[in-house]
Amino acid sequence: MVVDDRVIVTPGAGTNASAICYAMSSGEKLWRSGDDPASYASPAFANLVGTRQVLSFNGAGLRSYGLDGEPLWFHPWVTQGESRVNVAQPIVVASDRDPRLDRDSNLRRVDQTNRDTNRFMDLATKEIESS
Repeated sequence: MVVDDRVIVTPGAGTNASAICYAMSSGEKLWRSGDDPASYASPAFANLVGTRQVLSFNGAGLRSYGLDGEPLWFHPWVTQGESRVNVAQPIVVASDRDPRLDRDSNLRRVDQTNRDTNRFMDLATKEIESS
């Protein structure tokens, strides 16, 4: 994923290597962060609650990193036992697209195709709703 002059990858390559950021212009490694295992989802960029961040759906769940590599928050989401094959992609939902919201949205949706559950999480209130 490319954000500004950064290339951010999520290899899940062990200690301090769940997410790695490189300078696009030079290839220099800017930061490494996280210990979560790899999964099949691609990283996504979002501006949530006024903070620009990288969303990484890895083998342990959904983790957010600041653009400086600092972990911001985590929501556990483990599927398929030990294989931890998360393939869901986080989706940011704007308030004008979801009638449950009456304010600017801080809501994200997490889907899992092999489950019958979607989770909606409001980052401002920390409320979680399953459907």
